[in-house]
Amino acid sequence: MNSKGIIANSFPKSGTHILTQILFLLGYTQADTHLSRSLLVYGSRNIIRNIKVHGRIEKRSNNGLLIDIENKDRAVKENWFISHVNNKLTSGKYSQGHLPYSEKLDEMLLCNDVKMLYIHRNPLDVLVSLKNYILKKKNYPNHKMLVECKNDSERFLLLINGNNEGDNRTLMAPFFEKYKMSKRWVECDLICSVKFEKIIGSKGGGNSNDQKAELLKIIKYLGENERDIEQIQHNIYNPKSDTFHKGIIGQWRKEIPIKILDICNQKLEDANLSVDEYIATT
Repeated sequence: MNSKGIIANSFPKSGTHILTQILFLLGYTQADTHLSRSLLVYGSRNIIRNIKVHGRIEKRSNNGLLIDIENKDRAVKENWFISHVNNKLTSGKYSQGHLPYSEKLDEMLLCNDVKMLYIHRNPLDVLVSLKNYILKKKNYPNHKMLVECKNDSERFLLLINGNNEGDNRTLMAPFFEKYKMSKRWVECDLICSVKFEKIIGSKGGGNSNDQKAELLKIIKYLGENERDIEQIQHNIYNPKSDTFHKGIIGQWRKEIPIKILDICNQKLEDANLSVDEYIATT
């Protein structure tokens, strides 16, 4: 195994559980950290943890590492993050993350020889999965806001437009802006990126050939042996995961109303994003 652990990174609801399941099947175990805004934002009852968090936050957005995809003004000190990764993310370990892209973070990972797996998914399916997940999780920071919406159209609009009121636990950036920020990891040569639509396999509406090709890409990137690949393929699809919803391709066609879809298409165009690369695989 690698001398250091692996970061399994994604935009929320893009298939992080698939990456962690693959790493588990390859013999990795979960590290005691989650590299996302959970390092920065805790509930009000966690007074001691909040004090510790406050001490490692840089007040200026251009000073430190951005790890909160919802808030560009919250960053952590570079030295703290490097120390945290080195101490927590040791050989044979993996950590989940929803780290937004930044040149500074990309450079830090490169200089410290930290490997990252990144999974991306059709943003329309991500939007649907995110809405359903927040509604299901009562302790999710934005759960109450979505529940109070009159219908799903209002919920989709809330997610699309974001919310900049309230405290940092409820702040929510516009969906397509933060999705674009996350997907920039795909452009990094030293990061291994895979598509949800390919690696999900036949159980999720894909096919086994694409799944095998993406799995081999991961195995080669990690320097692992191509052992028991068929067995790994058989066990990738894991509906028992806590974050699993339906895990299938193209659910947006059934759940996004036409009027909301028109808005999504305009937002995609404004953000210079396309869903063609994902639709073509279905």
